[in-house]
Amino acid sequence: MVRKAMKDVTFPDGVVIPKGAFVAMATHPMHFDDEVYDNAGSFDPFRFANMRTEDSDDAKHQFHVASSDYLVFGYGRHACPARFFAASMLNTMLAHFVISYDVKLERNATQRSQNLQIGTSIMANPTARIMIRRVPRTSLYRAFQY
Repeated sequence: MVRKAMKDVTFPDGVVIPKGAFVAMATHPMHFDDEVYDNAGSFDPFRFANMRTEDSDDAKHQFHVASSDYLVFGYGRHACPARFFAASMLNTMLAHFVISYDVKLERNATQRSQNLQIGTSIMANPTARIMIRRVPRTSLYRAFQY
C-alpha cells in the first residue's frame, strides 16, 4: 500500500513526512502473520468462512469489509468505495470459472511455482504453466460432485 503525502505530516514522536514523499506499508507480511491468522503461511480456502463461523460477529470477516487486519481495500475513510462491487464481480467470475472449468498444475508438478516479486508488487509467476479444460456442458450439473 503506497501513499503520497499531500502536505507535511508530523507525528507525535517527532517523525516528519515531507510533502511529496511516498510512504508504503508492508501489507504482505501482515497478511502472513501467524499472530493475525492461524497457520497464515499455508493455503486454507475456508479460512475466512471458518473465522465467520467461530466469531460471534460474522460480518467482520467478509471479503469487502475494511479492517486493520485485512488491508486489501484500504482502511478507514479512505477505504475503496467500490469494494462491494469488486467483491460481487469477483464472486461471479470465480463461480463461473469453478463450474465451467477443471484446473490443475502442469503434468508432473508437485507444487505451484514461486511468486514473482517486482519492487513492492507480488504476483503469481506469469511463466508458470497450468492445465485448464472446459467441463463438458452435459456434466455441468454434476460440477459439485468431484
